[in-house]
Amino acid sequence: MKKKIVIVGGGIIGCVSAIYLNRYGHDVSIIEKSENLGGVLTDQKFNQDIFLKGTQYLDVNVEWFRVLKELVPDLNIFDYSYGSYTNLNSFNFNSEDFAIPVFNFDLEKENIQNNHYQYKSLADRINQYPEDIKSQLIKFFSNSEIDLNKISSACVGNLGISRVALIKNENLKKLKSENKIIDDLYAIKRNEIYNHNLQYALPKNGFTEFFLRLRKKLEKENIKVFTNSRIFPEWKNGNLEIALNNKKINNDCIFWSGNPTHLIQKFLDSKLDSFVFRTLQVNANIENLKIKERFIQVYSKSSKIFRINLYNLNNIPKIGVECFFHKEDSKNILNEALGILKKFKLELKYSETTINKNLINRFDIFTISDKQTIEQFLQKTKNSNLLFSPWTSYGRTEKIEKILDNFKKLNLIN
Repeated sequence: MKKKIVIVGGGIIGCVSAIYLNRYGHDVSIIEKSENLGGVLTDQKFNQDIFLKGTQYLDVNVEWFRVLKELVPDLNIFDYSYGSYTNLNSFNFNSEDFAIPVFNFDLEKENIQNNHYQYKSLADRINQYPEDIKSQLIKFFSNSEIDLNKISSACVGNLGISRVALIKNENLKKLKSENKIIDDLYAIKRNEIYNHNLQYALPKNGFTEFFLRLRKKLEKENIKVFTNSRIFPEWKNGNLEIALNNKKINNDCIFWSGNPTHLIQKFLDSKLDSFVFRTLQVNANIENLKIKERFIQVYSKSSKIFRINLYNLNNIPKIGVECFFHKEDSKNILNEALGILKKFKLELKYSETTINKNLINRFDIFTISDKQTIEQFLQKTKNSNLLFSPWTSYGRTEKIEKILDNFKKLNLIN
């Protein structure tokens, strides 16, 4: 049965959802407060050049990507590699097998005290590690604004510590199969689990142009798109009503795909912490050689660098260095990043005339209290006309797949 569905939020989650719903015959509208579609997927512009804001790759090996590529095929698909640089205490190690911290530690089953521990905070989770590892992780986060006792343990993936790796542990795979805590806390090499390469994609000419093209395709498929538009939500008779330009929008269903903070604070008698994880990103073009897309996560007691991203846009190789928020000189940050990359046998030179920086405000790091409040809100609104993006899930792909599964359960798509 055809329904009138309004999607609040024109990021990639909102756009992909609109494509699926429209193809199953629903009347779909997207409302986005910004000037363009794309949400957080926007470009940093500098002197007619563009750079990514953060590490924003699109997962190729999922059905929704193929649907997206049918509409806007101008995407560069590439094999993707990652690594990590760990410099904590006196230990210094660079790995091309893991994008998580790597430790020189011999794990035995006796190191784990409890096989069924439920950890709420990051501190709870980190405390499950042996002292040698725990103390180093705590030292790493001392560089940041992260309060380990307040932030939810569900944020480990977004903070780059979904697990830790060990340089040498022949028994780890067996221990993981025997103990849930070990399985949750420690990683083995990807090639021991999967037999295919990682593939991701980027728009050849940046996200801004990509979403301008996508908008034209969406409108051609009769999806209505409103940008530069603020809505006014109101809760009436157990359902959410929204108005655009002081005019009520009739609907059968509202899918709130973006940040839910404002909506929850408006309708629940409960304040949110709304923690914002701020990072500084320094960008430049690479001028001495071509590069393959690569991502290096950095764990250091002495450096504010959080991650290093190498990628290509408009056939120009680029570097982005993301740091815990601070006011370090841009050249110093880039030079330090190049020093780390040398450990991976990458001798790069950046173009000084292209150096620029931008702030990134990330809203995907949330407190224990906020996670509970969001779950309370979902429970209270489950019988209403409101559908909600799984905001506390990790990663874009996981969110989209959960959304599409929910659409299927509601018979909105097959």
